Amino acid sequence: MATDREILEAALENRLITRKQHQHILEELESFPGQNAEDLMVKRHFLTPDQLEQLKTEPIDEHPTKPIQSQPRAQQQAPPRPQTNPGGATPARHVPPAQTVQEVSPAEARSHSQPQTLKEMLRLARHWGCSDLHLSAGRPPFVRLNGQIRYMEMDPLTPEKSKELNFSLLSEEQRQKAEKDLSLDYALDIPRVGRHRCNVYNQRLGWDGAYRIIPHKIPTFEELGLPPPLKMLTEYPQGLVLVTGPASSGKTTSIAAMLDLVNQNRDEHIITIEDPIEFVHSSKNCHVTQRQVGSHSESFGSALRASLREDPDILLVGEMRDLETISIAITAAETGHLVFGTLHTGSAPRTVSRILDVFPSNQQAQIAVMVSESLRGVVSQQLIPRRDAQGLVLAMEILLVTSAVSALIRDLKFHQLLSVMQSGRRLGMQTMDDSLMELLKRGYITGFEAYRRSDNKAAFEQYRNQT
Repeated sequence: MATDREILEAALENRLITRKQHQHILEELESFPGQNAEDLMVKRHFLTPDQLEQLKTEPIDEHPTKPIQSQPRAQQQAPPRPQTNPGGATPARHVPPAQTVQEVSPAEARSHSQPQTLKEMLRLARHWGCSDLHLSAGRPPFVRLNGQIRYMEMDPLTPEKSKELNFSLLSEEQRQKAEKDLSLDYALDIPRVGRHRCNVYNQRLGWDGAYRIIPHKIPTFEELGLPPPLKMLTEYPQGLVLVTGPASSGKTTSIAAMLDLVNQNRDEHIITIEDPIEFVHSSKNCHVTQRQVGSHSESFGSALRASLREDPDILLVGEMRDLETISIAITAAETGHLVFGTLHTGSAPRTVSRILDVFPSNQQAQIAVMVSESLRGVVSQQLIPRRDAQGLVLAMEILLVTSAVSALIRDLKFHQLLSVMQSGRRLGMQTMDDSLMELLKRGYITGFEAYRRSDNKAAFEQYRNQT
């Protein structure tokens, strides 16, 4: 069991606190005997409770060679958006804000924010609360924080260094596949760091990598602020539930929370088909089987077809992007399974239209009948920067399938679904514009963001220049 002083020294050695913060804690302990260094580090916002727990549960080396998580430059406000980089000049470099209020010198900050390996960069990006890390030839490593790009205080990567970093954690088989296909999708699970969805690809200047940071645990409904109608969608014995939105809109996280609720409250067999597997679901009340396209199956279609012979109750299809996958998913929903799926569409009406559009015109009337009977709900979402620059807020459109909605889908009258959502608010439905207006009135987002993302621009015109 590590002593109080050992925890403090380990925090310094692992770059979780600066030397100035370390000295501050020592002076406070000497001035006021009986205090606890662990409590002081959390109280002074030098460490988060999770970081402290990580230090206490992991072996503490006397001479660690790599940090657990690096400490970024301490700031109270988010740094301004980086400027563009015309003509290949070195870009303005900024790092995300830390949760500490202790000031450090620029030189000291740089000494604590110079990760050398991909693993260390991922630790640092996770510590800052970023959603993505990018390693790109000709640019310093950069992260996406609250939807915006922030450059690390490092020199631009040479093509050789970018390839070295992006290939550093690949197996020999993955290296060969990347070289052959000129890109590679894979999941990366690093002990003591976390899980990541990764894409390595070749571009004009060299090899680049994009790394999506997956939270350590599946967020709950309450943590995500998901509305009650989504819980209802997890209670159906069969049917099709779709979560849609553009890339990086939180679809995977929302659907993981819904599936985790099923896992807790039902006693059934869940099969997920993903590319790659992002959130890892441990079996709770349900038995969970997770398959990865490429590793455990050739394609979504073949895995989904095989799953129907594997006695499933609930299916998750990571991406419904082709005729075969969509067709089998609809069939599965019709034959007694609850199917969750994602699409890259911007609204509920466009989602229904997109599903039918993948089928030949002579089959669309028949498929419309099948969809009208099997569809249970469509959730379309966006993540929007908060007005106070302290994160992202979720805007969500919800279509719940009633008899009126089924009739409109069967008759191919998708344009009328909007009016049904507007009149179905008492049932839990809402349009994206309704959600944006609510967030605007509560002061969560700016008028500019609401106007930019709305469908009915006239309704938001008066807020257009509001910041």
